[in-house]
Amino acid sequence: AQWFEGWSIALEDGGNTVLTGSVADQAQLHGLLRRVRDLGMPILSVVQVEPDRTAATPSAVTDDLDTPHS
Repeated sequence: AQWFEGWSIALEDGGNTVLTGSVADQAQLHGLLRRVRDLGMPILSVVQVEPDRTAATPSAVTDDLDTPHS
């Protein structure tokens, strides 16, 4: 969780973990994706969400690990 400070981490019933948060630019996004890679978490999708369409922040990263991350 420390690696994703400022991001929301939600565990789903199917064993997926959803990370939700905002990134300032492409460089910050690539840094986040490197963290996910370094933890060995497979990425299922990265979705940009327009701020006015949801109360959540603009980007989400999803993985399919069965265990919670700390």
